[in-house]
Amino acid sequence: MRLVQFTLIFFLTLVARLAYSQSKEVLSIENQVYNLNNNYQYDSSFALIRHFLNRPNTTNTDRYYAYLYLSYTSKRIYDYKAVLIHLDSALYWGLQTEKPQYYTMNILCQKSFAMFDVQQYRAADSLMQPLISSHYQYLDDENKAKILTQESYLLYQKKQYKQAEQKYLQTLPLLRQSNPCDLPLIYGKLIGLYSQTNHIPNMYKVYEKGMHYADSCNILKYKVYLNLIMYRELEVHKKYAEAFYYIKLYDSFFYIYDERGYQHQIKELNQSNEIERKDVEIATQEKQQKYLLTIVLILVSAILIFIWLYLKLKQQHRIIQQQQKVNEQVISIISHDIKEPLLAVKLLLKKLNIQDKIMVQVSQSLEQQISSVNHILTSLLEIRKNNTQNTATLWPILNNVIKDLDTKIQNKELTIVNEITEATQVPISPEKLRIILYNLLGNAIKYSHHQGQIHLFNTAQGFAIQDFGIGIPAQKLNTLLKDAVVSGKGTAQEEGNGMGLYIMGQITKQSKIEIRFISEEGKGTTVHIIY
Repeated sequence: MRLVQFTLIFFLTLVARLAYSQSKEVLSIENQVYNLNNNYQYDSSFALIRHFLNRPNTTNTDRYYAYLYLSYTSKRIYDYKAVLIHLDSALYWGLQTEKPQYYTMNILCQKSFAMFDVQQYRAADSLMQPLISSHYQYLDDENKAKILTQESYLLYQKKQYKQAEQKYLQTLPLLRQSNPCDLPLIYGKLIGLYSQTNHIPNMYKVYEKGMHYADSCNILKYKVYLNLIMYRELEVHKKYAEAFYYIKLYDSFFYIYDERGYQHQIKELNQSNEIERKDVEIATQEKQQKYLLTIVLILVSAILIFIWLYLKLKQQHRIIQQQQKVNEQVISIISHDIKEPLLAVKLLLKKLNIQDKIMVQVSQSLEQQISSVNHILTSLLEIRKNNTQNTATLWPILNNVIKDLDTKIQNKELTIVNEITEATQVPISPEKLRIILYNLLGNAIKYSHHQGQIHLFNTAQGFAIQDFGIGIPAQKLNTLLKDAVVSGKGTAQEEGNGMGLYIMGQITKQSKIEIRFISEEGKGTTVHIIY
């Protein structure tokens, strides 16, 4: 009987989706992906979708759904960075169809789910507001139910328990009709709510209902989730015997679900077999480390001297008509005498074939520092060029900059929330746009707290970069971009030379863009790029 109900629900959903140009073939792909994911065959899901995308006759609508299914699979393996990237790709293709508004609202919906999953409730709430304002116009019952669930949880956080319970109960009939396999998620939320309101019998009732649907749909992660919630809430109420029962169930389900434990054992075994070989290599690698550090210290000292000379010459020739000529001469010296040795050292690092983990990290750090200094030199050369290309596409340049700064991002365990649309155009050359993005994003990373967030988003006048770090003192805001300044230390004591802001100031003077800083000490900074 349960199988018949699920089949009927799937058929009704199929008919509804065909109304929005979802072909039978796409629906077949969705069903296959769903079944593969439920059987933990994620590689097969990715392969199936990629094969579908690579067909020559794939339409824009098909591509939208393919990238949407890629996001579903990435979510199953908790790769939320990939989830957001796939959703942006889906939106790009959805905007190329005859129903851009429908696809835009549905991508907002999916992004809000992703933000909610990683407990970024503020970002999720912001994404939900257009959906609520439109009265969920473009959402099917399943997604409407999930948005109502998120609204319920926000009410729960505000301790508005009665309103939260009413919202949760509104979602149940919607999910029963559209996707009963997600009902355990709602029942899990109700367990937490009834715990807060001290309705213990209701906790057991909704737990049983949730486990019923988790069993019917064979979704192991929901069994893990429900038993973990019961354990935690019963422990809060000091019902330790009952809590022990549910933690045993949780452990048994999680053991099946978490295959990574076995992989870690294999990895540790392989590492133990290599200890002797690594010990032999350590002495040689320590010598390499000292050699590399010596080279870098010499080069960095030389660079600082040349930068100091450049700034000194600039100050002395501020009122002289030949200032530009002097600047170009100094920049040429820097380019010729420093940039080429830097590139030579970077090439040497790549050829040394370092294998020790610590040495690899040191080598990568040195490469990153050399790249950073090389970026400053390239920027100094770039600001005196007259580029013929006056328009740049923001998306690919921004992604390359994020990739270049990935080591710094990973070191602080930062989350980059990139909501920039792929079609965004900026009236500036690609080279100069890259310089601006590198410096602004680098500063956002530098002054962000560990495990913080950086938001990238479009605005009515351009786009913006927002961090939630230490902020900028009010007395310094008016001096930014006007001259080279003494750079403060970052939250991890990162050093700086102050050249980045000066270079951006020179670029804005030559272009049609404006950079504005809005900051509050202790709360973070938002930089608006306006054009």
